[in-house]
Amino acid sequence: MLMQLNNRRHVAGFVLGCMFSLLIAIASTVSDAATLIDNPVYLDADPATDTQGQLAIADNEQASLRSYAIQPSNVLEITVSQDSALNTIARVDANGDIEFPLIGVVKVRGATPEQLEQTIAALLEKDYIRNPQITVLLKEYTKPKIHVTGSVVTPGTYVISGRTTLLESIGLAGGPNEKADLSRIRHTQFIAPSAAGQTAQPMVYNAQAIISGKQKDPEVADGDTIHLEEVVPVSIEGAVMQPGLMYPAQSITLKQLVIMAGGMKPLADNTEISIYSMHAGDKVTEAIYNLEEIAAGKAEDPIIQPGQIVVVNECASKFKLFNKTICSKKK
Repeated sequence: MLMQLNNRRHVAGFVLGCMFSLLIAIASTVSDAATLIDNPVYLDADPATDTQGQLAIADNEQASLRSYAIQPSNVLEITVSQDSALNTIARVDANGDIEFPLIGVVKVRGATPEQLEQTIAALLEKDYIRNPQITVLLKEYTKPKIHVTGSVVTPGTYVISGRTTLLESIGLAGGPNEKADLSRIRHTQFIAPSAAGQTAQPMVYNAQAIISGKQKDPEVADGDTIHLEEVVPVSIEGAVMQPGLMYPAQSITLKQLVIMAGGMKPLADNTEISIYSMHAGDKVTEAIYNLEEIAAGKAEDPIIQPGQIVVVNECASKFKLFNKTICSKKK
């Protein structure tokens, strides 16, 4: 349905202005997302190095922490029943490690106290003690926190308890806002600053795919960042009730976009709706669609692509002639 532009020079300046505004909106979205993902802004102190807010633990609380995932800055008390000389109190460093007598460096980040007991017992039994009995107690711990940023109702840092998934994390921030692109949810796992050679690589998830079971709803951990991208907007201008930028949450057709914009004005020309697309080299093309034919099933209802501009042209006047609406074109 591509047509040559005929006598539409009066539209050219208007369309280019819309394109410019749309590009500014898109550039702002991309820039903000890059800043948040490539250089995540943590709204609280670094969970790997922060020793503020450590919670001392009473003995009667230990049972409830047997499934707690050990994190940097936690303080552990480790006892060996066969040899008290090996008893150790250690603070977990930024890499998630501790030093233990005879064994040396032990990686503990993410392990539960019960799992760490088994690890240390296996290492000691290998070379030093037969059937060692190990007890690991948490003496201080930091409540695990995650950072939810981007297109959510209330971006910020949130405390998590127990197993928490990606979608549950978004719920903690009040859910997605009206501009959120639920097909591009970025999950960046925390990596300790001193972990040489490692960089945070975000994984991208689709909420619809998670809900339908096509993608797993991943578990989040202390220090992780969840970022919701903003939908690339489309613009609808001209003879509609609510012109401007629109942020559709999913694929949308021309007819649906017109409805989203509040419908047409009385003098709207529904037989001539222009869709402008920008291509490489700043080339702009126009496609003309007839909404009457689309509504009657005589023409395809096109999918509106991100970044496109839709212009609903306006008649100088309209009148009925033999049950057909006649639009007098504006000069």
